[in-house]
Amino acid sequence: MRLFLAVMVPWFLFFTIKRPIAGVVCVLLQLLVVGWIPAAIWAVHALGQFKTDKKIGALEKSLKADAGPQAGAAEDPGEGPAEAPEAAAGMTAQAAEKTAE
Repeated sequence: MRLFLAVMVPWFLFFTIKRPIAGVVCVLLQLLVVGWIPAAIWAVHALGQFKTDKKIGALEKSLKADAGPQAGAAEDPGEGPAEAPEAAAGMTAQAAEKTAE
């Protein structure tokens, strides 16, 4: 349905995806007969970006929901830069042993 709007009434599509300023600019572009085709292409492109942003947002939300309670449990609050300077420098325990030898 939105793809149909993007081709037939490009300015209206921008209002449906919560981009009103782009909708006004698109209306101004459509006032020119030559501007209709670029406006339609722009609207189809914006629709694709909108769908991609929704998918990414849903994925981030599901990842936060899956990892939320486990994220705090995985960290050891006792290990910090003052206690383990190798960890603060980004070195693994094996790399620290090799440099100590």
